[in-house]
Amino acid sequence: MVKLIKYYYEDVSNKIVLLDGFPRIKENDEAWHKLMDESTEVIALLYLECSKKNMIHRINQRKDCRNDNNEDIINKRIQHFYNETIKVIEQHSKKNLTVKIDANQNFEGVLNDTLKYFKNKPDIIP
Repeated sequence: MVKLIKYYYEDVSNKIVLLDGFPRIKENDEAWHKLMDESTEVIALLYLECSKKNMIHRINQRKDCRNDNNEDIINKRIQHFYNETIKVIEQHSKKNLTVKIDANQNFEGVLNDTLKYFKNKPDIIP
């Protein structure tokens, strides 16, 4: 996965890239740093923090045709987040890179809080 990202990153002209849902596990994070540290700088890890109740509600409200909207799979995915992904978030928090956004609010609120973060960081996005 990291090699694929690196391949596409090399073709990006402005070099500002937002990766959605990556890294989710410690091994992905370690591979990222091994392959990308010399050519990139991680400036933030956006953590859209949401309650389990809201996560389940939103997954069940999706209109797509995926087969992962059953309770067992949803609970496994959420448990994986708490077992694996949270470790990556905590590691980035130690480096003061984690930005928590309250994702329990509506879409517009999440978007506004995210944009507000970047608006206050003109050195990130010119």
